[in-house]
Amino acid sequence: MLAGKVLQSILVGPTTSQNQIRHNQDLSSISQPDQTHCANSFLLEDLVSELFHQAFFAPCTINSDEIFIEVWEKFEASLLNTFGQQKDFRQAFKRGEHLLRHCQKQFNRPYFPPTTIVTNREPKQTRDSQWLSYSWAIYDSYEVWRQNLSTDTSDPNLRYKSLLLSLIFESGQFNIDVIKAFNKKIAQSEPLLLSRFSCYTCLPLILESNSINTNTDINGDRVTEYQCYLSIHTLAQLHLWNKTSKNQWKAPVRSDLIYKRLNDNFSSSDSLPSKFRAFCSCAASWYERNRNPHVSQALIEFRTGRTSSYSLPSNNLQQIIQPQASMPKATSFGDFHLQIEQPRATPHERTINLISNANLASFYSMMRAPFKITSGQKLSPTELSTALRSITEIYPLENWQSCFIGWLQFKLLSCQPSTINSYKNTLLKDWVYMNTEHTLTHDLTPVELEEVYQQQIDRRKSEKSRKNFSARLKDLHSFACSYLTLPTLGDEFFHHDATQEHTRAGIIDEVLFRALLEHIHSLTDINTLDKLALQSICILSYRCGLRMNELYKIQMRNISHCDEVWIDIRPNAFGDNKTASSLRRLPILPLLLNDEKAIFDSYLQHKRSTTKNRASPFLTIGENTTKPFDKSAVSNYVGSFLRVASGLEHFVFYHLRHSCLSRLQVMLELPSPSEVLPHFYPYDKKQHDDIRTLLFKNSSLKGYWEIAAFAGHEDPTVTFAHYFHLSDLLAAPQKTEYLKPIDSSDAIKSGVFTHDRYWMMHKKHQQKVILAHGLKPLFKKLNVKALVSNSAIHINASTTSLIPKPQDTLSIELCYQVLDAIACGHSIDNMAFEYRLNSEIIEQWFTNAQYIKSLRVSSANANSNQSRIFSKNRQHSLAPGRLKTQKEKEYAQKFNIKLRPHYRAHREQFIEQMKYCLHHCSVSHSGVYFNHPDKLLRFLEAFKFAIPNSHWRVVTYYMASSSLKEEWMLACKGLKVITEEEGKTTGRSGHGSVRLELISPNEKNILDKKHLSKYSSHLLTYLMFFTFVMVTKM
Repeated sequence: MLAGKVLQSILVGPTTSQNQIRHNQDLSSISQPDQTHCANSFLLEDLVSELFHQAFFAPCTINSDEIFIEVWEKFEASLLNTFGQQKDFRQAFKRGEHLLRHCQKQFNRPYFPPTTIVTNREPKQTRDSQWLSYSWAIYDSYEVWRQNLSTDTSDPNLRYKSLLLSLIFESGQFNIDVIKAFNKKIAQSEPLLLSRFSCYTCLPLILESNSINTNTDINGDRVTEYQCYLSIHTLAQLHLWNKTSKNQWKAPVRSDLIYKRLNDNFSSSDSLPSKFRAFCSCAASWYERNRNPHVSQALIEFRTGRTSSYSLPSNNLQQIIQPQASMPKATSFGDFHLQIEQPRATPHERTINLISNANLASFYSMMRAPFKITSGQKLSPTELSTALRSITEIYPLENWQSCFIGWLQFKLLSCQPSTINSYKNTLLKDWVYMNTEHTLTHDLTPVELEEVYQQQIDRRKSEKSRKNFSARLKDLHSFACSYLTLPTLGDEFFHHDATQEHTRAGIIDEVLFRALLEHIHSLTDINTLDKLALQSICILSYRCGLRMNELYKIQMRNISHCDEVWIDIRPNAFGDNKTASSLRRLPILPLLLNDEKAIFDSYLQHKRSTTKNRASPFLTIGENTTKPFDKSAVSNYVGSFLRVASGLEHFVFYHLRHSCLSRLQVMLELPSPSEVLPHFYPYDKKQHDDIRTLLFKNSSLKGYWEIAAFAGHEDPTVTFAHYFHLSDLLAAPQKTEYLKPIDSSDAIKSGVFTHDRYWMMHKKHQQKVILAHGLKPLFKKLNVKALVSNSAIHINASTTSLIPKPQDTLSIELCYQVLDAIACGHSIDNMAFEYRLNSEIIEQWFTNAQYIKSLRVSSANANSNQSRIFSKNRQHSLAPGRLKTQKEKEYAQKFNIKLRPHYRAHREQFIEQMKYCLHHCSVSHSGVYFNHPDKLLRFLEAFKFAIPNSHWRVVTYYMASSSLKEEWMLACKGLKVITEEEGKTTGRSGHGSVRLELISPNEKNILDKKHLSKYSSHLLTYLMFFTFVMVTKM
């Protein structure tokens, strides 16, 4: 290929550069084939570096996304033209990404490549010719065995063999670990804890294997709990097994001994596989042909153990079948913020710059220096303590560096210097890596910190080194919790078996999620918009499966303007994508329920009306809308609520995402999911069909790949291993299996029916006996516990409405933008679409604005056509000019907050005075005109709920000749009064008049700067205009 030719020409060329000399020296101690490979790698890197610098020859000039993408595409094209082999191109592309990251750090450029390279290998074919041969032999042998079944035998070996074969063939349990756990369970004398719901009967088993993850905590120990679903045939064999005397019988322990028991007296045993694992894998063909014809190959792979997936803990399974949610008494968001603020380590004031990542080598050197021994003398604890203390006093250190040294000093109180040196060697490089590649601060959630630690644990090759490293890391983390205010982790994370990871298996049911949204709705210490933001965070994670970091970094420009509303998950200034596969586009509204759509629409409408910068974060909580929400606070609140409300201690925020992806798996596998899991699957048939069409394109052939892409995973393996927690249920025989007719011979010899029971059912159901008719007696004999109570539980049983009221989300800013856009020529339909508003609301605003604009000032001049609100400069507008100062905006916000409760109790009074204000104002003078003191008193009374008398100013006219002088004085009591026209004491008398002005909140500053005597605000007219437009129905 071209890349190979290029590399070959460089290798045999006559010129040898300094780099080539260095490479040749490095290669001198390597074998000849490895030398060629390493030389090719070194020269490939040099060639890629040359191509990269040709494309990015002036990094300082790259100041926009468009320029960056153009330069990157040029570099990518040069790679394609130079490297032809897939292997060479992949290596070259990865080298280019590395150079780009270095360039980003050096020049502080937040641009990310629009492409990445992903390689998928074809999985190894398992169902080959040998598998088919074994499969048919096993199929025929089991058919012969079934024909010879009998309920009369009392031989425990035969009963044992019938039970185990039924577990494998009838219930579809092909995993060796599951069979061993079931074997251990039945060998015990204790009764089995069976439970049932719908058509499913399950038995919880504890799997004992170091090759699989743990998934739950029982009595403080992390274990792997598996829900073993048993068919009716296995239940019948289990009943016969319980009746059998086992005094002289001993259960086999190892899997090979179990297989030997099953293989005895089995027909065609010579043609069966020699390994038990192969036998179980081939038995799947009988199960998928006779017991579950609709089971997918992916679930068969899970049942055989080739694909890992972890069950729900028993208490969580019971929660989604029979949900319970108790609302916590706390109604404050702060009550759930469990993180305790601890004093941070404050470094000494220094004028020297902190150690940079580029100079970490000096940190390594200074950490080695105290442990160097001279003249063969033994290092004393005092000398080491002094040396470590001097490092913190002399050198400028970052907090995490001071923390590490402080931990060594702390351990020195109980350990010898040689032990401290060992601890330093074990952890130093990893601690540096974790604090330079990641940021270990209090902002991390416990789950995120566990992932960082787990990556370093997994880097150890042997079990012994992993165990040792976990123990030391636990010590250091305990110290760093207070020093760096890191989140605390349970002791179970640093458990003794460091080779075994933990999958947080958990699913949130609809009742519990609804309770979460209702509790957010009832919080008293955050405002309505922050409640909508918090609800939207939970909804996007629970329905759309977004990670916490993905929610955190959504920008306004990532949200599409379409009916479905799609969100782009892209790296930006607020965070990177977790993997290359995380770059994706997700639909939002099709996955939400009606209440959730209203919540999300209201919040989106608010953000679009108040946020002009498309790079601003979408999800914000608090006053600072330029920064996303606090991840730690949200994670703590949601996780704490879920644990308190459900009583299940394992719930965390990330189980919202787990629930979404498990729900999609249920949608893919079950034809009517809401019938099987009504409290976990809320969609009706229409929404179910719409989502299936949208995500799976009416085909389930590549359904799991679609779910993996939806989740941001490279392939379904990760989704199965960490997010699918109902695979065990979905692989079990479905309802249709129990509706099949069964003849008397098969029913009686398999033990499903007794002779009398079968013929009684035959008579009762007009000669149509189905398998389901045999369940009730078996449930009674085996003491199977029903998980579903007699009283039905309704998801929407709560009467609390989550749909936000329009007055809680509609704002003056939103109304202003809509009217301004209509004045510029945009249609009402377009505005309704963009701002997620009902078109009738916009039409009402438009009609009211036009009515106010039609109000004219009364004048003797017939040619005068002056609007009361709009000046000539704004004659083409539909809204008055914006408020110019921050104090005016804050005043308007406080007025609106006070108006909402007041308006409900004093509606008629307020509307009357609002109309008076709009009909008696003028664009040429600030304030409202009054010609009688009673009118002024009624106006002041109507607005005293929000505007005190000290904020008003009265400008008087012709009071000297007024016949109501005393009444005016009484009405103006407590107000600041300025005389504009004194009037005459002689001549005809009148009532006099006043103009009531609202003093500008910025008057003092403006008077000092502009040397004015007074400064009034058009704030009153502004408020009355928008209040009239938004509340009046013409």
